[in-house]
Amino acid sequence: LRRHDAERWRKHMTTGDFSDAMVRIFLAIGFADQVVRRKGYAVIGRLFAAHPRMNDLAPEDLAQIVREQSRIVQTDADRAIDTLPHLLNGAADRRDALALLDQAVAAIARDLEPQERAVLERVQTVLQA
Repeated sequence: LRRHDAERWRKHMTTGDFSDAMVRIFLAIGFADQVVRRKGYAVIGRLFAAHPRMNDLAPEDLAQIVREQSRIVQTDADRAIDTLPHLLNGAADRRDALALLDQAVAAIARDLEPQERAVLERVQTVLQA
């Protein structure tokens, strides 16, 4: 059953849009040190609500994206990051994603843990390639 579930999520790693990618990025960073911080999720929620490419998401749609992307990151975090260019396939998408990521890091107003920093840097590398 677990193998079937993992296969399902691996198939979905290359599908999605800007919203899916951003949720995946923030979840990958947030899960990196295995500590869930409510403040981080609140900051991300405010940024999404203010971002023109994310603010039209209905709460139930965002919740569905979070559930799906959470499963994808939990299934294979490395591949989830490596496949981000499939979701952000244009240079403008990648620039927007990196800018929103920079805003989020600044808004969290704390030093990232080493594991979080490593994932952040990996995401930046993948999106700048």
